[in-house]
Amino acid sequence: MIFTHDNCQNLFDAYFFELWRERARYLTEIGFLHPGLIKTNRIQDFIDTNNNRQVEGFFFEKMEAIGGHNLMVSGWAIFTDTGLPVDAIVLSYDNEQDESIVSAVADMTITRPNLVKELKNQKYIKSGWQKVLSTHRFPEGNISVKAWALDTDTTNFYQIPGTYVVNNSGHNLSV
Repeated sequence: MIFTHDNCQNLFDAYFFELWRERARYLTEIGFLHPGLIKTNRIQDFIDTNNNRQVEGFFFEKMEAIGGHNLMVSGWAIFTDTGLPVDAIVLSYDNEQDESIVSAVADMTITRPNLVKELKNQKYIKSGWQKVLSTHRFPEGNISVKAWALDTDTTNFYQIPGTYVVNNSGHNLSV
């Protein structure tokens, strides 16, 4: 379970966010949450190196800078073994050590009738995602941004092919 402030900030104020995070930590400790909370923001710790699942999708169909330090990003993804939409999309940026760091979580909420029509398969209907990605925590310079499919049953991550480079100069953002 990923519990970032990004995906909860509109649901809870800061006090309640910390309260729920502490409760989730406790439930993980006593073994009630399975899988439990992910305790690191480093995606490399959760990549399925055995490639037990395959992901089909498109990384960032749309990426544009909006309002200072924000990017509007969108795409689609499914697990090929089930033909179902992935559980969630995790967006990351690479830090100075080339580690992919969790930045935001996008829910699978966008219907994609265009994919159903184009690929002639109904399994693509709920495969879309969209997210406003805040880049205020990104390091300065050229930063690699990636999208990952998350399997919430195993907490394994699967990279959606492709990487975007974003230039974060501190004052301006360009794609």
